Amino acid sequence: GTMNESARAALLGAGYRPRYVDFSAACRRRREPTETMRAEVREVFREVDEGSKGWLSRLDLKLGMMTLLGYKPPKYELDRHIPCDIATRQAPTGVDLSRFEEIMVERLCEVDSDEDIRQMFLAFDMSCTGFLSREDFRRVVQLVRPGLPKAKADDAFREVDSNGDGRISFRDFEYVMKYRSSSPL
Repeated sequence: GTMNESARAALLGAGYRPRYVDFSAACRRRREPTETMRAEVREVFREVDEGSKGWLSRLDLKLGMMTLLGYKPPKYELDRHIPCDIATRQAPTGVDLSRFEEIMVERLCEVDSDEDIRQMFLAFDMSCTGFLSREDFRRVVQLVRPGLPKAKADDAFREVDSNGDGRISFRDFEYVMKYRSSSPL
């Protein structure tokens, strides 16, 4: 589900404006779909529909998303649309044109919020490493939630650091910003 308003406020706002970027509406701003956008999505569907079968396999979907969004979609995003059978690595069902159009028009309208999330991550990456270190995270938490006990901030860091490597990747950060229903803070 989407993040609740208090969690969004805790992570996005509370008056914090790193590098002069306004994040108060970062996950809510959307572009409106256009007929040109829909036509482009239908054209990409035809291009990636291997064998012109009328539906997209998991690989076809991945290629279509890469073509339209300009980056490789994370596994969890593909899983939302076509669950993968772990035993055979085959998708049990495909995505037809109308479903692909629905998915991709929605994603293309979200591109602005995706860019806002990227900019927010870059602003928080104070050491410019491509990851949020524990220290970066503590500084952000102090700006967003002053007075939060250090132990609570460390607990939140461990929860967001999905692979336990001591740093938060962009994918971890993006997942929390887009798909978590509650804040780790």
